[in-house]
Amino acid sequence: MALTPLTTAQQDALDVLETSGRIQKVPSDLSRASDFLRQADDALLDVPNLTKTHNKYNLAYDAAHDAGEAMLAAYGYRTRSGPGQHEALGRFLAVVFDKPPASGAAQHYEQMRRDRNRNRYEARPVTWPQWCRPNALRRSSCRRPSGASSGRGRRLADRRDGPSGGTSYDLATTTHDGHPAGQAGRVTIPAQPPYSPQQPPPPPTGWVALTVQGSWMTNSLIPPKVWMNGHPVPVRYGDNPVPVHPGRLRIDVRCTWLREYGQATIDIDVAPGQTVPVFYAAPLHQFSRGRIGPERQKRPGVLALVVTLSVVVAVIVALVVAAAGLG
Repeated sequence: MALTPLTTAQQDALDVLETSGRIQKVPSDLSRASDFLRQADDALLDVPNLTKTHNKYNLAYDAAHDAGEAMLAAYGYRTRSGPGQHEALGRFLAVVFDKPPASGAAQHYEQMRRDRNRNRYEARPVTWPQWCRPNALRRSSCRRPSGASSGRGRRLADRRDGPSGGTSYDLATTTHDGHPAGQAGRVTIPAQPPYSPQQPPPPPTGWVALTVQGSWMTNSLIPPKVWMNGHPVPVRYGDNPVPVHPGRLRIDVRCTWLREYGQATIDIDVAPGQTVPVFYAAPLHQFSRGRIGPERQKRPGVLALVVTLSVVVAVIVALVVAAAGLG
C-alpha cells in the first residue's frame, strides 16, 4: 500500500481534529488498513445479492466506511469512541481527499452518511435516485423500491461485463408487487472514462481560517461553541482551519458559563479552494454579545466592566471611610 505524504495544510487540519477530540493519533498499521480494504471489497461484492434498496445502500455505506477506516489506520489515526464517529471519519476524509478527483469520494461519503442517518433514525426510505447513482450502478445491481410507483416497475440484476468495458444487467419487467409480467431483456451501462483535465472536476474543498481570540487564561476555561450551517464544529483558542464545502456559509458562535452569552453570527461566501479568515472575540462579561468579522476584533464590554469595577471600588472606599469614622 503506497501512501501519499500529507501536505502541511492537511497535517494542520488533522492536528485540529485531534486537539478537538474527534480523532486520536495511533501507530500506523498497514496490516489493519489492508484488512479493512478486503472487508470493504467483500461488502461490495455482496451488494447484488440483496433485494431491498435500503439494505443495498446500507451495505454500500458500510463498504465506504471500511475504506475510510483503512485510510485512518494507514495514516496512524483512529476515531474516538462515542457519538459522532462516522461524522469524524467524514471530516478526516475531507482533509485527506482535498483535491479532485479524490475530493469527490469524500463528498460522496458524506452524502451517503446523511442518507443513511435519515433512513435509520427518521425512517425515510432510500429513494431510487439516491441509490441509482452512476457509481452505484457500476458496482452493484439496482432495483426500484417496491411500491415506488404504480403499474410496471423495472429490476436490474445479474451484473455482467458488457462490451467496451461497460456493465450489462439482465432486465426483467415486473409488476409493482414483484411478480414477473413480461419479456426479459438486457441493458448495458457504458463504462465511465477515467478522469482527465478536459472533464470538469468536482469542486475542491474550501477552508475557513477561524481564529478564536484570547485563551483560557483571559477568557472562559471552556472554548466557545461554533456551528457552521447548523452543524457543530469543535474549536480551540487560537487558529482553527476548518474544511468546508464551497458556497454560502453561516457561522454562529456563543460562549457558555452558567448561561449562554457572547452570541455572534456572520455569513460568508467560500469559493472553491479559497481560505476565508474569520475572527471571533468573546465579551469581557456575560451580559454582552461577542464580535465576529474578517479582521481581528476588539473585545466588547470594556465600558461596562470599567463602570462595574469603579462602582465596586467606590463602595469599598465608602465602607472603609465609614468604618474609620465610627472608630
